[in-house]
Amino acid sequence: MEEQIQSSWDRLLGKIFSWVDTLIYNLPNMLIALIVFVVSYWLSGKIEKLVQGYLIRIIKQPSIRILLARIIATLLVLMGIILALYVLNLETTIQSLLAGAGLAGLAISFALQGTLANTLSGLLIATNNDINIGDWVEINGQFGEVVAIDLRNTKIRDIHHNILFFPNKLILDTLLINHSKETETWINIPCGVNNDSDLELVRSSVLSIGEDMGFGSEDNKMEFNYTHFAEEAVLFTFRFQVIGIGYKEANRIKSEAIMRMKEILASHQISLRLPLNN
Repeated sequence: MEEQIQSSWDRLLGKIFSWVDTLIYNLPNMLIALIVFVVSYWLSGKIEKLVQGYLIRIIKQPSIRILLARIIATLLVLMGIILALYVLNLETTIQSLLAGAGLAGLAISFALQGTLANTLSGLLIATNNDINIGDWVEINGQFGEVVAIDLRNTKIRDIHHNILFFPNKLILDTLLINHSKETETWINIPCGVNNDSDLELVRSSVLSIGEDMGFGSEDNKMEFNYTHFAEEAVLFTFRFQVIGIGYKEANRIKSEAIMRMKEILASHQISLRLPLNN
């Protein structure tokens, strides 16, 4: 019995000594691997900041810039880990990890096809610069201001202050009208007057409003046209061109023109009339 205990104890000590010998033998490689990992981790932080500084010139959305920079930094850390494992002569472990990662990536890509499509679409939207935060756009018949763009959705605030979420893939696959990209905007004001009104007086009065507001030149064109007769009314459209302004400013100018139109026509005792469907 004592011999068996002594034999087991000797084998245990032999195993421990062999581990110590292996540790001492591989100690230089372990130190090198540790240095490789620490350097790669340090470089990842520096490169993340450099990438964010570079992307700020081509991607205006902060969330997407931060995510892309972190992905690049994470890849650098992973490369450092793989290199450290090679230094420790663990090629078999690396091959197993890469094979498992490949299978896991394939399974995830099948399970998240829709999410990945929206993510890639978000990257394209961010880099193409077709729409930006603050732009007034029309998507699928919905009109509003872009308030946020992330990797999955684009958020738009409509004229009723509702927040609409559009999947990024939908934005790339459907018709998009970006009114903020238009350098020239035509503002239309449809209206009407009584049948017995002096149409020439109405025309000259309305055009005088545009002239007072600075329209009617070559840069800011102006038009007045009678369109058709309605019940007890003659309908017309007053339209003018403005250049280099946003949607909110265009609305303000339109509101100002409507107030002046009502005031000047009322001064000539001309009543405004509109058909019921307007």
